Amino acid sequence: MESDLKFEYNNEQSEDENFDRWLRWTNREHRAYNEPEYTRQQGLIVFKKIYKSTSQQSNRQTNALSR
Repeated sequence: MESDLKFEYNNEQSEDENFDRWLRWTNREHRAYNEPEYTRQQGLIVFKKIYKSTSQQSNRQTNALSR
């Protein structure tokens, strides 16, 4: 797995793939600062708040392509 310096939402990946990458990246950062890591459930709530418009835009683009 490649270590990105920062997380960037990738519109070519599914929301689930982006979430998995984001959670790994975020928890790696939390470990580095001795902060509690997010569970998948906690992380999903935070991820959806941060990337809500990005994931909706990605879903609209995917739906448009499948027509």
